[in-house]
Amino acid sequence: MEDDERPTQLIVALGQMLGVITAMQREQAEMNRQFLGALQAQAERQAYALEQLVARTAAAPPVPAPSTLAGVVLHKMTAADDVQSFLESFEATAEACGWPVEERAVRLLPLLTGEVQTADLGLPPGSQAWLRGCA
Repeated sequence: MEDDERPTQLIVALGQMLGVITAMQREQAEMNRQFLGALQAQAERQAYALEQLVARTAAAPPVPAPSTLAGVVLHKMTAADDVQSFLESFEATAEACGWPVEERAVRLLPLLTGEVQTADLGLPPGSQAWLRGCA
């Protein structure tokens, strides 16, 4: 009888193994569904973040390209310099470097010396219109 019971025991063991494998497959399928849901949610968040970044970038003012003459060294005005010539030279340099007009006064003021600097410092804030016209 032992030989008769052996196939039955094997069939029962195989049935149990099949049940365990089926349960494992169901668990794996559920885990895959959860993972896919999390992956889809992450993709949606990334797409939203990318849309926001593109919108922000489109709304931002364009950044000017760096000038090839950005490393130009400007020397301070000396007592021997003609004011008009110095300003014209500065203006030519500013144009060649592509400096925005609104930044030129900030770049020019530290270069001024002597009477021109004293005169400029005596002006009320915002009164340096002559700089915007000359530089």
